[in-house]
Amino acid sequence: MIRLQAHRGASRHYPENTIVAYEGALREHYQLIELDPKFTKDHQCVMLHDFTVNRTARMPDGRKIDEPTDIRTLTLAEVRALDFGVGFAPEFAGTQIPLFGEVLDFAKSHRASIKVDNVLESLERDDQEQMFRMVQEADATSLVGFTCKTVSFAHWVAAHFPDSELHYDGPVSPEILKSLVSGLHHNALTVWLPAQKKSWLTYPPADAETVEMTRAFGKIGLWTAEDDASLARCLALHPDAMEIDGTVTPEMVNGPQN
Repeated sequence: MIRLQAHRGASRHYPENTIVAYEGALREHYQLIELDPKFTKDHQCVMLHDFTVNRTARMPDGRKIDEPTDIRTLTLAEVRALDFGVGFAPEFAGTQIPLFGEVLDFAKSHRASIKVDNVLESLERDDQEQMFRMVQEADATSLVGFTCKTVSFAHWVAAHFPDSELHYDGPVSPEILKSLVSGLHHNALTVWLPAQKKSWLTYPPADAETVEMTRAFGKIGLWTAEDDASLARCLALHPDAMEIDGTVTPEMVNGPQN
């Protein structure tokens, strides 16, 4: 069975990066939930993909927020007053942005594996340390994996979490991957490779040769299967894990689940 990653939760059917999207991911038989941390003005860790709230949030009465509004300019109380569901669909009205602590509680109660996006690497060091303390204090190190885009950050995370799962999604070569694994401890490693060319990437998508080389260092994850053609490309490379977008469903990859 291929381990399937839900991007921002089951974000095709539920408002992204909310508890209802994470719950939906489990109902839809994903094995890994990817999520994005951000920090409010008063340094509370919440789940949000963009730095601005405008795309996913609405005012309490359902109106759009006209002025670009950075999450880092809002206190937790202010951001909790916004509605992160109604803009997706009326039936999700009243959905709040989740705190990282609430996500950890969710993961523990459901024994759900979560994967913190590599945006973690761009946060302030104090905020990174705060997230690490929260994971440790919640005794959730076996459920939380961290995504790293550089070798140096992966080594720094591994020093904090020698037994946790690590995900790497930067460029690959034998030299880079040898350096990467040299600084790990007991960490399970998944190396994520793009299944197709992306305009913002400086390196090419995965091919059979790259996958074979990478598999010597860790498990292979591919992102993202979005249609029949991209699903076929991914399956031909025999990944251990795959990100799918909900158009490609878990049943299309792994068959019906009980």
